[in-house]
Amino acid sequence: MGCVFELGVLFGCLTFSTAEVHTLRYFYTATSGISSFPEFISVGMVDGVDISYYDSVLRKGMPKQSWMEINQEYWESETSVGMGQHQIFKADIEILKGRFNHTEGVHVLQKMYGCMWDDETRDTDGYEQFGYDGNDFLSLDLKTKSWFAPVPQAILSKTKWNNDQMYLEKRNYYFGRVCIDWLKKYVQYGSSTLERKVPPEVFLSQKDSSVVCHATGFYPDGVMITWKRDGEEMWDDVDVGETLPNGDGTFQKRVALILSADKMKKGQYTCEVAHKSGKPIIKTLILEDVLVRLGNILGIIIGCVVASLVIIGAIVGAVMMKKKGYRKAEHGIGMVDGVAVCYYDSNTQRMAPMQRWMEDNLDQQYWEEETKLARTAKQALKADIEILKLRFNQTDENVWLPL
Repeated sequence: MGCVFELGVLFGCLTFSTAEVHTLRYFYTATSGISSFPEFISVGMVDGVDISYYDSVLRKGMPKQSWMEINQEYWESETSVGMGQHQIFKADIEILKGRFNHTEGVHVLQKMYGCMWDDETRDTDGYEQFGYDGNDFLSLDLKTKSWFAPVPQAILSKTKWNNDQMYLEKRNYYFGRVCIDWLKKYVQYGSSTLERKVPPEVFLSQKDSSVVCHATGFYPDGVMITWKRDGEEMWDDVDVGETLPNGDGTFQKRVALILSADKMKKGQYTCEVAHKSGKPIIKTLILEDVLVRLGNILGIIIGCVVASLVIIGAIVGAVMMKKKGYRKAEHGIGMVDGVAVCYYDSNTQRMAPMQRWMEDNLDQQYWEEETKLARTAKQALKADIEILKLRFNQTDENVWLPL
C-alpha cells in the first residue's frame, strides 16, 4: 500500500514544466472528543485525485475511482490496514493527550506521508510527518534518515525511533521503492484520467480596487499565472491565490493585480496563463481604459445621481445639530466601492476631491460643475428637512432625516 498526505509546501505547489511529476498521497486523521465524527479516517490521492477512502464507522476500504476497482483481495487488504491503523492512532492520540496534559476537548492527530516521481528525470522523493492539534509534531528527514522533533513533547518519540535503525531502513526502503512502485501502477490504471490535459478558461474581472485573472477548468493542477506591465513581469502589487479543486475534478486559480490609487501607472498589462495543455493564454488590459472607465463611473455616481450624495450627507451631517456650541453645517460625501472620493461642505461651499487620483484625472471645470450641483442639492435638502420637521411636529430639538 502506497501512502501520502500532503503539506502544500512539499507536493502541492509544483512549478509548471513539460515533465509529468506524479504524486501518491494518503491523509490519516484520528480525532478525540467529537461524538458525531469518525475516530479515524484515511484518504488516498494520486496526482490530486481521490482514489480510496476508509473510516472507522464504515470499517471498509472503498475505491473512489472506477479504475481503482482492482480486485476483492486488494480492497480486503486495504480494509485490514485501515482497521489496524485505527487502533494504532486511537492509542497514539491518548498518549499525546497525556504528554500535552489534555484531559477534555477536541483533539486531532494526523499522519502525512507519500512519494513523488518525475517520469522524465526519474527523480523520486518522499516524506512522512505527524501533526497534533494543527501543529507540527514529528517529521522524517529521508536524506539524514532521522526524525526531527519541533516540540518538547515529541522528543521521547524522536529518540525512540532514531535509535531503531531497522525501522529507519524500512521507512527509507518504503519511500524509495514500494511507494514509487504503487504510484506507477496507479498512474497506469488511471492513465485515461490522470494523463489527460484540459486547457484552462481565463477571465479578467474587476473587484473593488483590483483586477482578477481567473483560470479555471484545467487539468492537471500545475499552472503558472503571471501579470506583466509593458512586457515586464510584476512582483509587487500582485496577490497570488491557491490552486483549488473544482467539483468536476478540474482546478482553478486566481491572481489579482492590485490597483492602488497611489501606485497606478498607465500602460499595457497582460495576464499570462501557462499550462501544459498548450500554448500560454494571454489576456490584455490597458490601464488607461480603466482610468477612463473609473472616471465615467464617478461621473454617473457624482454628476448624475447627486441624490446619492444627499442621502449620504443626511447620514453624515446634513442632519442639523442645533445644540448650543455646534456649528451649523451640511455635508455631502461621495463614495466608490466604499472609498470616499469627494466631499462638500456648506461652510466652504466647494466640492473637493478626497483621493489624489480623483484630483489628477478630473479638471477644474469638473469640480466647478459638481460644486453647483451640490449647492442646489443642499437647498433642496434644507427644504426637505423643514417639511419633515412639520410632519414630525418637531421644532428646536435635534432633527435627523429619517431614511
